[in-house]
Amino acid sequence: MIFKRFGENALKLSNSNPWTNVYGVARTVLAIGTLITLLFNDMNVLFREGAGIPTCPICVGSPQYGIFCLIENLDVAKWISIFILLSVISGFLPQITSILHWWVAFSLTNSAMVVDGGDQITAVLTLLLIPICITDNRINHWYPQKSEPTGIFDRSKRLIALSTFFVIRVQVALLYFQAGVSKLKVEEWADGTAMYYWVNNPLIGHFGFLKPLLNGITSSPILLPILSWLTIAFEVLLFAGLFMNKKNRGLLLKAGVTFHLLILFVFGLVSFYFAMFGALLLFLRPYEEEFQFKRIKSIAHSLNQKFRGNPKKSEG
Repeated sequence: MIFKRFGENALKLSNSNPWTNVYGVARTVLAIGTLITLLFNDMNVLFREGAGIPTCPICVGSPQYGIFCLIENLDVAKWISIFILLSVISGFLPQITSILHWWVAFSLTNSAMVVDGGDQITAVLTLLLIPICITDNRINHWYPQKSEPTGIFDRSKRLIALSTFFVIRVQVALLYFQAGVSKLKVEEWADGTAMYYWVNNPLIGHFGFLKPLLNGITSSPILLPILSWLTIAFEVLLFAGLFMNKKNRGLLLKAGVTFHLLILFVFGLVSFYFAMFGALLLFLRPYEEEFQFKRIKSIAHSLNQKFRGNPKKSEG
């Protein structure tokens, strides 16, 4: 009886389509984050010696199989990585580019000296996305999925992809839970003064025009602890998104993206923003709710007509 019910539920679930542009947008966002890191940073800055690390890139253990170790010329490795990331953004052949995407993200995280949590999260998410990508029979992740499951093989692929989506959602939820709860163990977060030290940390760069506002907030005995504790509360709330309905998850997604956008402006963590943006899409955006790009297509069509001219007018 139990196995029969399990089989019926699996059959019903396999009617769902996991291969939409939702995961395509998430892949693209993750790739953009790494792309910006490689494009706007000198390789000698990303790969430099540090305390206890006399040589860089780090090529000991598994990192030795990374692109920045297998290719000695860092500039060549950089441009090959950029080509791979652009291929990911294009959407073509996700079955192949997903593996290459993870390879680049893994290589950067484990071989470079200057990385942040965003790079590490991207490496994990690109690895988890591989089962979804390799079971996708589309030639491009931007194309609509037109076929319906026709047999046990197709349904099995769907169940693999759907199970992976669930694993990713749990992973991201636990990430936020750990981020929020672990702060309570730190004295500065517990007493509400943590944001003062973060905002005034010289190693973290915020936009200059925000300095008066940030100084006003961090010097207030009322606003400072509120800001610190709200950060913890919101991270725990994001974890609770795992148990919310679709409507509330949609609202939480917008709030989460705004939250990380504020972190970008205050702390200048660009790659971290794109990593968490991609994570939030996979976590809170239902995979069946595809993004509609009609507005973008309309603008593109208008621009195309403008530059090419109106054929009918030219004939007249």
